[in-house]
Amino acid sequence: MTMRSVTLEVLANHSLLRKTSRADVWLEPLIGDIENKKMESHSCLTLMNDIVHYTLKANLIGTELMGRISLLERKARESEKTVHEAEEIARGAQLEAANWKEQFENAQGTIEELQENKNLLEQQNRGLTSELATAKASSSQFKRDKELLECSLSEQLSKASEEVRELKALLNFNIEVSWAFLKSCRDALTEAAQEDFDLQSELAKVVDTIEKSQQSTDTPSYVLEVPGTEELLNEEVATAAIGVAIPAPEGETSDVPNPSVTS
Repeated sequence: MTMRSVTLEVLANHSLLRKTSRADVWLEPLIGDIENKKMESHSCLTLMNDIVHYTLKANLIGTELMGRISLLERKARESEKTVHEAEEIARGAQLEAANWKEQFENAQGTIEELQENKNLLEQQNRGLTSELATAKASSSQFKRDKELLECSLSEQLSKASEEVRELKALLNFNIEVSWAFLKSCRDALTEAAQEDFDLQSELAKVVDTIEKSQQSTDTPSYVLEVPGTEELLNEEVATAAIGVAIPAPEGETSDVPNPSVTS
C-alpha cells in the first residue's frame, strides 16, 4: 500500500521552507513500534484516519516549532541589538577611558609642575626667613649699639658739662684770687714807690708769690689742657704788673676792673 504524500511548510530566516514526503516518513519519529504494528494490522480506512490524526498532530508540532523559531529569532534580534548597544557602550567607554587617560596625564604633568613650584617657593621661603632673621639680628644689634652709643654720649656730655662747670668755677676763683692779690700788691707797690722801693725786685716777688699760690691751689691737670687758660692768666698777670708799675698820681685812684669768667 502506497502512503500519501504530506508537505510541511516551516518559516525560517524570513523564508518559507517546504518539504514533501510520505506520511510514514514524517511520522516515523513520532510513531513507536506498537503504532507501526497497529498500522500494519488496521484497515485502509483506519490508516487514513490515523494519518489525518498524526498529520494534524504534526501540524501542531510544526506550528509550535515555528513559534519557537520565531521566538528564537526575536531573541536573536534582541541579542544582536543588545550586542550592538554593548559595542556602542564599549566604544563610548573606550573613548571616555582615552579622554580620562589624557586628562590624567595632563593632571600628572600639572601636579609635577606644581610640586616643582612648591619646592622652589619653599626654598625661597627658607632663604627669605634666613635673611629676615639676619636682618632682625642686625636690627637688634644696631638698636643695642645705638642705645649704648647714646648712653655713652650722654654720659660723656654730662661729664664734660660737669668738667666745664668745674673749670669755669676754678678759673673764676683763680682770677678773683689773683686780682685780689694783685690789688693788694699794687697798693703795697704804690706805697713802696712813694717811699722809693725797688720796683723790679718787688715785681719779682709778686710773680714768685703768684706761682706759689697757683701751685698751692692744687689745680687739676685738665685745667692746663683748656685752650687759652695759661695765656689768659699770663695776660692778666702782665696787665696787673703794668697797673702796678704805673702808680696813679696823688689824689687819683686807679681802679683796675676785676674780670671774671661767666658761664
